[in-house]
Amino acid sequence: MKLILCGFHEATLALQSAFNIIYPEKKYSMKYTTVNGVQGFEEPAEVKTS
Repeated sequence: MKLILCGFHEATLALQSAFNIIYPEKKYSMKYTTVNGVQGFEEPAEVKTS
């Protein structure tokens, strides 16, 4: 379990570093999907059935 957790942590650090290299002018802000939800995945207002 500790090894898996370390892998997730290392992946997060790598992505943050990549973001800073790709977008040096932007400020990275950490957001948790469990608190804010994921934009673009809202339920459709109306579901059509054929």
